[in-house]
Amino acid sequence: MGWRRSSWTASTGLDVRGDGFELVDGVRAGVMREFPRRAFDRHFLAAITREAAARSTCQSVRLLHASHLADSMAASPWASDGT
Repeated sequence: MGWRRSSWTASTGLDVRGDGFELVDGVRAGVMREFPRRAFDRHFLAAITREAAARSTCQSVRLLHASHLADSMAASPWASDGT
C-alpha cells in the first residue's frame, strides 16, 4: 500500500479531532470555503457508530469509545453546526 499508518493517523486526527489544527492556518479559510464540511461530522459519526455496532473488534470501536470520538469532534475547531 502507498500509505503509512502514522501518516493516516495524523491526517485523521487533524480532520476529525482538529489535532495540529494550527499547522493548516495558512490555508484553512480557503479550503473551508471550497470544501465546506456541512453535515460531515454527523454522517461520519453515524457511520463509525454503525460499524462499531456490527464489528465489535474493529478499530472503530476503539475510536468511538476509548477515544471519545463524539466529544473530540464536538470540541474540534472543525466542528460544524450540521447544516
